[in-house]
Formats: sequence, structure tokens, C-alpha cells
Amino acid sequence: MKKYDKLVRDKIPDIIKRKGEKFQIKRAMPELFISKLKEKIVEEAKELKNAKTRQVELEELADLEEVIDEFRSFARFKKSQIKKERDKKAKEKGRFKKRIILIKA
Repeated sequence: MKKYDKLVRDKIPDIIKRKGEKFQIKRAMPELFISKLKEKIVEEAKELKNAKTRQVELEELADLEEVIDEFRSFARFKKSQIKKERDKKAKEKGRFKKRIILIKA
């Protein structure tokens, strides 16, 4: 068996079982779950960065949003809190609409 030690979607054990493969799982306690969600966010962001096609970009963006939404929900951040913080940062620093690349500062 290959070692993973990473957070996976809820149906992955069933998919592995249907293939007749062996697996081992554990349920994460809250502190570990938050840590694994953060790791998963980074993993999905890297996969999005490395995506070579528009379809793969879409798939990875969907995965990233899924994990971020679970993090938000589990950590008890309200969507309104996040929007307020986004708006605050946009007012102070702007958004990304102008596509500015900083070369030197």
C-alpha cells in the first residue's frame, strides 16, 4: 500500500473498496482537520497552477473552491465576514482587475 496521509473526499474509500484494493483511514479530530484542510488548499492551488488545459483549470478551481468552502464552514467564518474583509482589502489595496505585474519596488 502507498502512504498518503492526506485529506480526501468522503467517497474515496468507497471508490477504492469497489476496485478491490485495501486501504486504511482515520477520522481527523478538529485541530488535525483544520491543518489537513490548509494542506489541501495548498495542494489544490499547486494543481491549478500546473494545469495545462482550460478543462483541468476548471476542475482544479472547483476542487479549490470545495476545500476553501469546507474550511470556511468548519472554521465558522461567515461568507459575510469574508466579503467584508475582501471589500476592506479592495478599498485599501485595490483588486486585480488592472492585471498589474510589479517588477521592482
